[in-house]
Amino acid sequence: MKCRTILLVAAFSTLGLSGAAQGAFMFDPDGPMGNPSGSNDPPVLMETFDFAPGNVLAVNGVPALAGGVNSAFSNYSHAKLMRLLKGGSPVSAPGLNSQYEITYVLRYGEKVTRLEDLNGNGFSEFASFELDKAAPTFFELWFGPVNANDLAGTGFNDGRRILRGKVVRGFSNFYLDEQSVPQLGGLAVPLDQVETNNYPLVSTIIGAGVGHPLTIAVDDWDTGWFTDILPGQTLSFNIQVGNASLGLPYISVDPSARYAASEGGGGSSLQPIVGSVNGVSGPDIVFQTDNNASIEIIPTSDQTCRMTGGGVTVTGDIIYNPDGTPSATASASSPVMKGNKVVGFDRYTFGGQIGAPTASLPSPRGEWTHHQFQGPSGDFVFHAGTASAPPETKVLKVGCYDPGYCQPARPAPFKQLNWEGIGQFKNAKGIPNSWGVQVGKSLHYVKVHYEDIGEPGGPNGAQTKNANCPVRTIGTVIGDPKTSPAAALICANCPDVYQITIYKKATDPATDSSQSIIYAVGGYIDHGNIQLHPAIK
Repeated sequence: MKCRTILLVAAFSTLGLSGAAQGAFMFDPDGPMGNPSGSNDPPVLMETFDFAPGNVLAVNGVPALAGGVNSAFSNYSHAKLMRLLKGGSPVSAPGLNSQYEITYVLRYGEKVTRLEDLNGNGFSEFASFELDKAAPTFFELWFGPVNANDLAGTGFNDGRRILRGKVVRGFSNFYLDEQSVPQLGGLAVPLDQVETNNYPLVSTIIGAGVGHPLTIAVDDWDTGWFTDILPGQTLSFNIQVGNASLGLPYISVDPSARYAASEGGGGSSLQPIVGSVNGVSGPDIVFQTDNNASIEIIPTSDQTCRMTGGGVTVTGDIIYNPDGTPSATASASSPVMKGNKVVGFDRYTFGGQIGAPTASLPSPRGEWTHHQFQGPSGDFVFHAGTASAPPETKVLKVGCYDPGYCQPARPAPFKQLNWEGIGQFKNAKGIPNSWGVQVGKSLHYVKVHYEDIGEPGGPNGAQTKNANCPVRTIGTVIGDPKTSPAAALICANCPDVYQITIYKKATDPATDSSQSIIYAVGGYIDHGNIQLHPAIK
């Protein structure tokens, strides 16, 4: 087994696959072991693992819901691979599920983050959850004989393990139909509604849940199956899981009697305790699930990326030098400077995308809007973009650097992105006359810097800034959080960074010594999210 850290991202959605770019890759369904028939399945070009309906067990799920916010429970899951897909069509693997099978087993913890009584009757029928980072976790893919049994819950972790990892990020929610809750006068329904009712004495509440990005950091994989995802040549690859949901009652797969309690194989020893009414009598809750998973590969040699994002910054973290450049000393606020004198604070919002469909020369693309709405710099909208008017407003250069990514951000080739271009002021009021701006007419060079190091985690989309977020020069390389304590501190505690500099003329300041800065703000953002992605191929 080849060892290297990669990421597998599971974005659960009942609506289908997320917007992440997919990538075809070579996969050998029966690997170097072949299959018992002797007619081995050759490697195939594929994009998607399509899993059959499977099972989820939430151990202590009932008391966690009763315990309220911050109550914890553990999830266990398993399912069989049904088929391989490319472009939505099946890829030939004749021996799959006849000569061999591929299965997964999964464990991770969650905490209750919100309980909501939607109709005001005193009963919370809606709940939200997030990953419990302190809980044990594992994810494994297994290749083995055709013996996985949904009803028994056995055969999902035997044979040969071909991939191993751990969950590092996740969010989910669940909605309960109150008409199925006995204590509210509702009527529970049979748990097992798949052909024969194997649990005639067990009924269940009715409900549905959906998860949001479930990120799995993969520690090792077997190149006998993942034949072109090679250590030293691969920065990361993602598995985006879609069409996955939690549902009750069971209508597509038999409820499992056992689950794998630990990684490394050895069978299934964990038995659910659900009582007479699943979801009520507990302490455990079982669900059916269904999903598929598309693959995205990021080569180490890929030097391109793109970004999407937006937000608002009320108090930034950069003090500017008299020439308008960020100083090496950050503080808790971002005042506008005239010489060495503080003249006030600017408030602003921003949003757009850079690099789709391309970030590469000679014609990089993107759209960006910056709205300064309060402070000494007045109130204005500044826009630059390929499709905007006039045609001279465009993205000219895009550069990505600082290889790797911060967790729990999704895998990306880099943590930081810079772009330069030409933009125009619109709807300007109260801006300084010294800027020489002709609203809707004059063109101005712009430089923008982003750092994708944080994720929304606070109320109303806020990004949490820990008091330990280190003071540093914005734009310096962060490094690898897996090997550098300083980088790990930044990635664990700091929000995303946004910084914009607008110049007086439309010429490149690198070649025009007469250029001057008229507006420069930036720092750690308060609300919103900046997300770097692999380039669209």
